[in-house]
Amino acid sequence: PRFDLTNYWIVALGTADLSGGLARAANIEGMTDPETAYLVGLLHNIGELLLVHLYPNEFDEAMRRLEEEPGSTLADHTRRVIGVDQWEAGAFLLRHWQLPPIIATTIEALEDPSKSLRNRPLVPMLDATRRWIMAMLIGRPGNLQVAGVDESYSEYRTTTFTERFDDLRALARTMH
Repeated sequence: PRFDLTNYWIVALGTADLSGGLARAANIEGMTDPETAYLVGLLHNIGELLLVHLYPNEFDEAMRRLEEEPGSTLADHTRRVIGVDQWEAGAFLLRHWQLPPIIATTIEALEDPSKSLRNRPLVPMLDATRRWIMAMLIGRPGNLQVAGVDESYSEYRTTTFTERFDDLRALARTMH
């Protein structure tokens, strides 16, 4: 199977940590509170867990297609193979759990973060942090730039995150 539970938890926990901290420092009108940013960051990819649990073979096929088609997205492939993408699946589950609506609507908006710049400022921040962490997993993190967050603060947060990355990986390995 191509789904890596350790990497799943690294992305979930890392996105939560960075998003919560960056939301605290953000100078963006309409930005949510840091606690909500943390929670949405933690749960943002839960649709992947749901789909890999319910449709393990199909999700593996979607991940195989993603590997074979650079530039495509997992959402494109899960939609084609399963009929729903990870953002829709996650939002459905979180609504079923009756969590605050901002969590599900923010996760759904991750399908196309560029559409959410004005009405949901948390979406581009979550997207930037999760992409940065995913790049970190393959050794190419680059600079994390988030609109409305001071560049030096972003650098401080990512440097601190990088220094603690091995601890995060060790924690993620225990979450199986």
